[in-house]
Amino acid sequence: MANNQSYFEFENQFRGKTKQVITNFDHYLGLIRTIQKTNLNPNHLDIGCGKGEWLELCKNEGFNSLGIDNNKDMVNTALDNGLNVIHGDLITVLKTLPADSFDLISGFHIVEHLTFETIISLLCECQRLLSNSGILLLETPNIDNLTKFSRLLYLDPNTINLINPESMVFHIEQIGFHKVEYFFINGGPLQPSSDHTLTRVLNGISQDVCFIATKTEKCTNHLFLTSHRWQLEINQSISTLDAAHDHDNYIRQLEIKINSLEEAILMLRTNQITFEKANISFSTWRDSLNNNYLVKGAKILNKILNLSKKFFIKLVKILFVFLRKIDINILLRFILGRQNLVKAINKVMIKFGFRDQADKLMQRSDQAKLYNSESDESNKYLLRYYHSSELAKQVFQRLDSTESTK
Repeated sequence: MANNQSYFEFENQFRGKTKQVITNFDHYLGLIRTIQKTNLNPNHLDIGCGKGEWLELCKNEGFNSLGIDNNKDMVNTALDNGLNVIHGDLITVLKTLPADSFDLISGFHIVEHLTFETIISLLCECQRLLSNSGILLLETPNIDNLTKFSRLLYLDPNTINLINPESMVFHIEQIGFHKVEYFFINGGPLQPSSDHTLTRVLNGISQDVCFIATKTEKCTNHLFLTSHRWQLEINQSISTLDAAHDHDNYIRQLEIKINSLEEAILMLRTNQITFEKANISFSTWRDSLNNNYLVKGAKILNKILNLSKKFFIKLVKILFVFLRKIDINILLRFILGRQNLVKAINKVMIKFGFRDQADKLMQRSDQAKLYNSESDESNKYLLRYYHSSELAKQVFQRLDSTESTK
Protein backbone atom coordinates (compact mmCIF):
# COMPACT_ATOMS: atom_id res chain seq x y z
CA MET A 1 0.00 0.00 0.00
CA ALA A 2 2.95 2.33 0.58
CA ASN A 3 3.44 3.00 -3.11
CA ASN A 4 -0.05 3.52 -4.39
CA GLN A 5 -2.64 6.25 -4.65
CA SER A 6 -4.92 4.78 -1.97
CA TYR A 7 -2.37 5.40 0.81
CA PHE A 8 -1.92 8.94 -0.46
CA GLU A 9 -5.69 9.46 -0.04
CA PHE A 10 -5.57 7.74 3.35
CA GLU A 11 -2.94 10.24 4.55
CA ASN A 12 -5.03 13.16 3.28
CA GLN A 13 -8.09 12.02 5.21
CA PHE A 14 -6.59 10.95 8.52
CA ARG A 15 -3.51 13.16 8.83
CA GLY A 16 -5.07 16.43 7.66
CA LYS A 17 -4.51 19.11 5.08
CA THR A 18 -1.05 20.52 4.41
CA LYS A 19 -1.54 23.84 6.24
CA GLN A 20 -2.95 22.11 9.31
CA VAL A 21 -0.07 19.61 9.43
CA ILE A 22 2.48 22.43 9.18
CA THR A 23 0.72 24.21 12.06
CA ASN A 24 0.92 21.01 14.13
CA PHE A 25 4.74 21.18 13.81
CA ASP A 26 4.96 24.69 15.32
CA HIS A 27 5.90 23.38 18.75
CA TYR A 28 9.27 22.25 17.32
CA LEU A 29 10.24 25.77 16.21
CA GLY A 30 12.15 26.40 19.45
CA LEU A 31 14.21 23.25 18.88
CA ILE A 32 15.19 23.98 15.26
CA ARG A 33 16.04 27.58 16.15
CA THR A 34 18.31 26.26 18.91
CA ILE A 35 20.06 24.14 16.26
CA GLN A 36 20.55 27.26 14.12
CA LYS A 37 22.50 28.96 16.93
CA THR A 38 25.44 26.57 16.35
CA ASN A 39 24.93 26.01 12.60
CA LEU A 40 24.63 29.05 10.33
CA ASN A 41 23.45 27.08 7.27
CA PRO A 42 22.15 23.82 8.75
CA ASN A 43 21.56 20.83 6.51
CA HIS A 44 18.42 18.85 7.17
CA LEU A 45 17.33 15.35 6.18
CA ASP A 46 13.71 14.19 6.69
CA ILE A 47 13.15 10.42 6.44
CA GLY A 48 9.68 9.41 5.25
CA CYS A 49 8.89 13.01 4.39
CA GLY A 50 5.48 12.29 2.83
CA LYS A 51 4.03 15.37 1.13
CA GLY A 52 6.78 17.50 2.71
CA GLU A 53 4.97 19.60 5.35
CA TRP A 54 7.88 19.40 7.81
CA LEU A 55 10.37 20.01 4.99
CA GLU A 56 8.50 23.17 4.05
CA LEU A 57 8.55 24.49 7.61
CA CYS A 58 12.29 23.86 8.02
CA LYS A 59 13.02 25.35 4.61
CA ASN A 60 11.13 28.52 5.61
CA GLU A 61 13.30 28.65 8.76
CA GLY A 62 16.51 28.66 6.69
CA PHE A 63 17.45 24.96 6.57
CA ASN A 64 18.85 23.22 3.48
CA SER A 65 16.28 20.43 3.56
CA LEU A 66 16.23 17.10 1.78
CA GLY A 67 13.44 14.52 1.99
CA ILE A 68 13.20 10.78 1.29
CA ASP A 69 10.00 8.78 0.74
CA ASN A 70 9.05 5.56 -1.05
CA ASN A 71 5.55 6.71 -2.03
CA LYS A 72 5.67 8.10 -5.56
CA ASP A 73 2.45 10.13 -5.29
CA MET A 74 3.63 11.90 -2.14
CA VAL A 75 7.06 12.58 -3.62
CA ASN A 76 5.44 14.12 -6.70
CA THR A 77 3.31 16.36 -4.49
CA ALA A 78 6.42 17.54 -2.60
CA LEU A 79 8.29 18.16 -5.84
CA ASP A 80 5.35 20.15 -7.21
CA ASN A 81 5.62 22.35 -4.08
CA GLY A 82 9.27 23.11 -4.90
CA LEU A 83 10.80 20.83 -2.27
CA ASN A 84 13.97 18.75 -2.64
CA VAL A 85 12.82 15.13 -2.32
CA ILE A 86 14.24 11.75 -3.35
CA HIS A 87 12.01 8.80 -4.18
CA GLY A 88 13.28 5.37 -3.17
CA ASP A 89 13.89 2.82 -0.45
CA LEU A 90 14.98 4.54 2.79
CA ILE A 91 18.03 2.47 3.69
CA THR A 92 19.19 2.28 0.06
CA VAL A 93 19.04 6.06 -0.38
CA LEU A 94 20.66 6.73 3.00
CA LYS A 95 23.68 4.60 2.10
CA THR A 96 24.32 6.85 -0.92
CA LEU A 97 24.59 10.04 1.19
CA PRO A 98 27.96 11.31 2.53
CA ALA A 99 28.85 10.93 6.24
CA ASP A 100 28.70 13.85 8.71
CA SER A 101 26.66 15.88 6.24
CA PHE A 102 23.48 16.75 8.20
CA ASP A 103 22.87 18.90 11.29
CA LEU A 104 19.31 17.64 11.74
CA ILE A 105 17.83 14.27 10.77
CA SER A 106 14.13 13.84 11.42
CA GLY A 107 11.57 11.08 11.01
CA PHE A 108 7.90 11.57 11.88
CA HIS A 109 5.78 8.45 12.34
CA ILE A 110 8.05 6.29 10.26
CA VAL A 111 9.73 3.86 12.67
CA GLU A 112 6.44 2.14 13.62
CA HIS A 113 6.17 1.12 9.94
CA LEU A 114 9.57 -0.63 9.96
CA THR A 115 10.77 -3.99 11.19
CA PHE A 116 13.16 -4.07 14.12
CA GLU A 117 16.11 -4.93 11.85
CA THR A 118 15.29 -2.00 9.55
CA ILE A 119 15.01 0.36 12.53
CA ILE A 120 18.51 -0.62 13.68
CA SER A 121 19.88 -0.13 10.17
CA LEU A 122 18.13 3.25 9.99
CA LEU A 123 19.64 4.38 13.33
CA CYS A 124 23.12 3.29 12.24
CA GLU A 125 22.85 5.30 9.04
CA CYS A 126 21.58 8.35 10.96
CA GLN A 127 24.53 8.15 13.35
CA ARG A 128 26.87 8.04 10.34
CA LEU A 129 25.20 10.90 8.47
CA LEU A 130 24.94 13.36 11.41
CA SER A 131 27.60 16.02 11.95
CA ASN A 132 29.25 16.33 15.36
CA SER A 133 26.77 19.09 16.23
CA GLY A 134 23.91 17.14 14.65
CA ILE A 135 20.63 16.13 16.29
CA LEU A 136 18.32 13.19 15.60
CA LEU A 137 14.57 13.82 16.01
CA LEU A 138 12.12 10.92 15.80
CA GLU A 139 8.40 10.95 16.58
CA THR A 140 6.14 7.90 16.92
CA PRO A 141 2.78 7.02 18.51
CA ASN A 142 2.87 6.69 22.29
CA ILE A 143 2.07 3.11 23.32
CA ASP A 144 1.16 4.47 26.76
CA ASN A 145 -2.04 5.97 25.27
CA LEU A 146 -4.74 3.37 25.91
CA THR A 147 -7.14 4.63 23.26
CA LYS A 148 -4.49 4.99 20.59
CA PHE A 149 -3.18 1.47 21.14
CA SER A 150 -6.54 -0.23 21.39
CA ARG A 151 -9.17 1.14 19.02
CA LEU A 152 -6.73 3.21 16.90
CA LEU A 153 -3.75 0.84 16.88
CA TYR A 154 -4.21 -0.41 13.34
CA LEU A 155 -6.04 2.53 11.83
CA ASP A 156 -2.92 2.83 9.67
CA PRO A 157 -2.56 -0.61 8.05
CA ASN A 158 1.20 -0.04 7.62
CA THR A 159 1.78 -0.04 11.39
CA ILE A 160 3.79 -3.17 12.16
CA ASN A 161 5.90 -2.25 15.20
CA LEU A 162 5.10 -0.91 18.67
CA ILE A 163 7.88 1.36 19.92
CA ASN A 164 8.72 1.13 23.61
CA PRO A 165 10.43 4.41 24.67
CA GLU A 166 12.93 2.83 27.08
CA SER A 167 13.88 0.16 24.55
CA MET A 168 14.28 2.77 21.81
CA VAL A 169 16.57 4.88 24.00
CA PHE A 170 18.69 1.81 24.77
CA HIS A 171 19.20 0.91 21.10
CA ILE A 172 19.97 4.50 20.04
CA GLU A 173 22.65 4.78 22.75
CA GLN A 174 24.03 1.33 21.87
CA ILE A 175 24.54 2.45 18.30
CA GLY A 176 26.81 5.26 19.48
CA PHE A 177 24.77 8.39 20.21
CA HIS A 178 26.03 10.37 23.21
CA LYS A 179 22.67 11.30 24.77
CA VAL A 180 19.03 10.38 24.17
CA GLU A 181 15.92 11.77 25.86
CA TYR A 182 12.27 11.16 25.09
CA PHE A 183 9.24 13.36 25.78
CA PHE A 184 5.54 12.58 25.92
CA ILE A 185 3.86 15.15 23.66
CA ASN A 186 0.55 16.09 22.00
CA GLY A 187 -2.01 15.46 24.73
CA GLY A 188 -5.31 13.89 23.73
CA PRO A 189 -8.48 15.94 23.17
CA LEU A 190 -9.62 15.36 26.76
CA GLN A 191 -6.39 16.53 28.42
CA PRO A 192 -7.98 19.83 29.66
CA SER A 193 -10.88 17.98 31.28
CA SER A 194 -11.17 17.60 35.04
CA ASP A 195 -8.45 15.60 36.79
CA HIS A 196 -10.95 13.15 38.26
CA THR A 197 -12.54 11.98 35.00
CA LEU A 198 -11.76 8.49 33.72
CA THR A 199 -12.07 9.72 30.13
CA ARG A 200 -8.98 11.88 30.75
CA VAL A 201 -7.06 8.72 31.64
CA LEU A 202 -8.29 7.04 28.45
CA ASN A 203 -8.05 9.88 25.94
CA GLY A 204 -6.39 12.86 27.57
CA ILE A 205 -2.79 11.77 27.80
CA SER A 206 0.13 12.05 25.39
CA GLN A 207 -0.66 10.69 21.94
CA ASP A 208 2.95 10.72 20.69
CA VAL A 209 6.48 10.38 21.98
CA CYS A 210 9.48 12.15 20.49
CA PHE A 211 13.11 11.05 20.80
CA ILE A 212 15.91 13.62 20.66
CA ALA A 213 19.46 12.31 20.40
CA THR A 214 22.83 14.07 20.20
CA LYS A 215 25.98 12.68 18.65
CA THR A 216 28.64 14.39 20.78
CA GLU A 217 29.07 15.63 24.35
CA LYS A 218 29.46 19.22 23.15
CA CYS A 219 26.13 19.07 21.38
CA THR A 220 24.56 17.41 24.41
CA ASN A 221 25.71 20.22 26.71
CA HIS A 222 24.45 22.85 24.32
CA LEU A 223 21.05 21.25 23.77
CA PHE A 224 20.16 19.81 27.18
CA LEU A 225 22.18 21.89 29.65
CA THR A 226 22.52 25.36 28.13
CA SER A 227 19.27 25.66 26.19
CA HIS A 228 16.05 24.75 27.99
CA ARG A 229 13.39 26.96 26.47
CA TRP A 230 12.65 24.60 23.56
CA GLN A 231 11.65 21.89 26.06
CA LEU A 232 8.87 24.15 27.32
CA GLU A 233 7.55 24.61 23.79
CA ILE A 234 7.37 21.04 22.46
CA ASN A 235 3.81 20.50 23.71
CA GLN A 236 4.68 18.06 26.47
CA SER A 237 1.81 16.07 27.94
CA ILE A 238 1.13 13.59 30.72
CA SER A 239 1.43 9.81 30.82
CA THR A 240 -1.30 7.32 31.65
CA LEU A 241 0.26 6.84 35.08
CA ASP A 242 0.20 10.61 35.70
CA ALA A 243 -3.45 10.83 34.68
CA ALA A 244 -4.31 7.78 36.80
CA HIS A 245 -2.44 9.33 39.73
CA ASP A 246 -4.43 12.56 39.34
CA HIS A 247 -7.63 10.51 39.17
CA ASP A 248 -6.74 8.44 42.25
CA ASN A 249 -5.62 11.50 44.17
CA TYR A 250 -8.99 13.15 43.49
CA ILE A 251 -10.79 9.97 44.60
CA ARG A 252 -8.69 9.88 47.77
CA GLN A 253 -9.50 13.50 48.51
CA LEU A 254 -13.15 12.73 47.83
CA GLU A 255 -13.01 9.76 50.20
CA ILE A 256 -11.50 11.98 52.89
CA LYS A 257 -14.32 14.49 52.39
CA ILE A 258 -16.93 11.72 52.47
CA ASN A 259 -15.43 10.27 55.67
CA SER A 260 -15.40 13.73 57.20
CA LEU A 261 -19.03 14.26 56.20
CA GLU A 262 -19.97 10.84 57.58
CA GLU A 263 -18.31 11.74 60.89
CA ALA A 264 -20.18 15.04 60.94
CA ILE A 265 -23.45 13.24 60.15
CA LEU A 266 -22.75 10.72 62.93
CA MET A 267 -22.08 13.56 65.35
CA LEU A 268 -25.28 15.30 64.29
CA ARG A 269 -27.21 12.06 64.69
CA THR A 270 -25.72 11.57 68.16
CA ASN A 271 -26.71 15.13 69.08
CA GLN A 272 -30.17 14.51 67.66
CA ILE A 273 -30.60 11.41 69.83
CA THR A 274 -29.41 13.39 72.86
CA PHE A 275 -31.89 16.19 72.10
CA GLU A 276 -34.69 13.67 71.58
CA LYS A 277 -33.94 12.09 74.96
CA ALA A 278 -33.85 15.53 76.56
CA ASN A 279 -37.14 16.40 74.86
CA ILE A 280 -38.73 13.19 76.18
CA SER A 281 -37.47 13.99 79.69
CA PHE A 282 -38.78 17.53 79.39
CA SER A 283 -42.18 16.29 78.15
CA THR A 284 -42.37 13.85 81.05
CA TRP A 285 -41.46 16.60 83.52
CA ARG A 286 -43.97 18.98 81.93
CA ASP A 287 -46.75 16.37 82.14
CA SER A 288 -45.95 15.69 85.79
CA LEU A 289 -45.85 19.42 86.45
CA ASN A 290 -49.23 19.91 84.83
CA ASN A 291 -50.71 17.40 87.28
CA ASN A 292 -49.23 19.25 90.29
CA TYR A 293 -51.83 20.94 92.56
CA LEU A 294 -49.78 24.11 92.86
CA VAL A 295 -49.57 24.40 89.08
CA LYS A 296 -53.30 23.77 88.77
CA GLY A 297 -53.90 26.44 91.43
CA ALA A 298 -51.59 28.84 89.58
CA LYS A 299 -53.49 28.19 86.34
CA ILE A 300 -56.82 28.91 88.08
CA LEU A 301 -55.37 32.07 89.62
CA ASN A 302 -54.04 33.10 86.22
CA LYS A 303 -57.51 32.62 84.72
CA ILE A 304 -59.01 34.73 87.53
CA LEU A 305 -56.43 37.44 86.92
CA ASN A 306 -57.15 37.38 83.20
CA LEU A 307 -60.88 37.64 83.88
CA SER A 308 -60.24 40.45 86.37
CA LYS A 309 -58.13 42.22 83.80
CA LYS A 310 -60.88 41.93 81.23
CA PHE A 311 -63.47 43.14 83.80
CA PHE A 312 -61.28 46.08 84.80
CA ILE A 313 -60.80 47.05 81.14
CA LYS A 314 -64.57 46.96 80.56
CA LEU A 315 -65.08 48.98 83.73
CA VAL A 316 -62.59 51.60 82.59
CA LYS A 317 -64.34 51.78 79.21
CA ILE A 318 -67.70 52.27 80.96
CA LEU A 319 -66.18 54.91 83.21
CA PHE A 320 -64.78 56.80 80.22
CA VAL A 321 -68.17 56.67 78.54
CA PHE A 322 -69.76 57.97 81.77
CA LEU A 323 -67.16 60.72 82.08
CA ARG A 324 -67.81 61.86 78.49
CA LYS A 325 -71.49 62.24 79.29
CA ILE A 326 -71.23 64.19 82.58
CA ASP A 327 -69.76 67.53 83.44
CA ILE A 328 -66.28 66.89 84.83
CA ASN A 329 -66.45 70.00 86.96
CA ILE A 330 -69.59 68.71 88.66
CA LEU A 331 -67.84 65.38 89.30
CA LEU A 332 -64.82 67.11 90.76
CA ARG A 333 -66.97 69.27 92.96
CA PHE A 334 -68.82 66.17 94.10
CA ILE A 335 -65.59 64.36 94.98
CA LEU A 336 -63.92 67.36 96.59
CA GLY A 337 -67.05 68.06 98.60
CA ARG A 338 -66.86 64.62 100.22
CA GLN A 339 -64.20 64.97 102.88
CA ASN A 340 -64.14 61.30 103.83
CA LEU A 341 -63.63 60.27 100.19
CA VAL A 342 -60.90 62.88 99.75
CA LYS A 343 -59.12 61.66 102.86
CA ALA A 344 -59.23 58.06 101.63
CA ILE A 345 -57.84 59.07 98.25
CA ASN A 346 -55.20 61.19 99.98
CA LYS A 347 -54.00 58.24 102.11
CA VAL A 348 -53.71 56.01 99.05
CA MET A 349 -51.70 58.65 97.17
CA ILE A 350 -49.34 59.16 100.10
CA LYS A 351 -48.86 55.40 100.39
CA PHE A 352 -47.86 55.18 96.75
CA GLY A 353 -45.44 58.11 97.05
CA PHE A 354 -47.56 60.93 95.59
CA ARG A 355 -47.32 63.22 98.63
CA ASP A 356 -47.12 66.49 96.67
CA GLN A 357 -50.18 65.58 94.68
CA ALA A 358 -51.96 64.54 97.90
CA ASP A 359 -51.21 67.93 99.47
CA LYS A 360 -52.58 69.70 96.39
CA LEU A 361 -55.71 67.52 96.57
CA MET A 362 -56.27 68.52 100.19
CA GLN A 363 -55.80 72.20 99.28
CA ARG A 364 -58.36 71.87 96.51
CA SER A 365 -60.69 70.08 98.92
CA ASP A 366 -60.36 72.88 101.49
CA GLN A 367 -61.00 75.47 98.77
CA ALA A 368 -64.04 73.50 97.60
CA LYS A 369 -65.32 73.36 101.20
CA LEU A 370 -64.86 77.12 101.50
CA TYR A 371 -66.55 77.71 98.14
CA ASN A 372 -69.46 75.45 99.16
CA SER A 373 -69.88 77.34 102.40
CA GLU A 374 -69.87 80.68 100.62
CA SER A 375 -72.24 79.28 98.00
CA ASP A 376 -74.64 78.07 100.71
CA GLU A 377 -74.65 81.52 102.33
CA SER A 378 -75.29 83.16 98.96
CA ASN A 379 -78.12 80.76 98.23
CA LYS A 380 -79.68 81.38 101.62
CA TYR A 381 -79.44 85.14 101.00
CA LEU A 382 -80.97 84.82 97.56
CA LEU A 383 -83.77 82.61 98.85
CA ARG A 384 -84.62 85.08 101.58
CA TYR A 385 -84.61 87.88 99.00
CA TYR A 386 -86.71 85.81 96.63
CA HIS A 387 -89.38 85.07 99.24
CA SER A 388 -89.50 88.70 100.46
CA SER A 389 -89.66 90.46 97.07
CA GLU A 390 -92.39 90.26 94.46
CA LEU A 391 -90.11 91.87 91.93
CA ALA A 392 -87.49 89.12 92.44
CA LYS A 393 -90.17 86.44 91.85
CA GLN A 394 -91.23 88.14 88.61
CA VAL A 395 -87.63 88.37 87.38
CA PHE A 396 -86.97 84.67 88.22
CA GLN A 397 -90.19 83.58 86.47
CA ARG A 398 -89.22 85.59 83.37
CA LEU A 399 -85.74 84.06 83.32
CA ASP A 400 -87.12 80.59 83.85
CA SER A 401 -89.58 80.96 80.98
CA THR A 402 -86.78 82.27 78.68
CA GLU A 403 -84.56 79.30 79.56
CA SER A 404 -87.45 76.91 78.89
CA THR A 405 -88.03 78.47 75.46
CA LYS A 406 -84.37 77.84 74.53
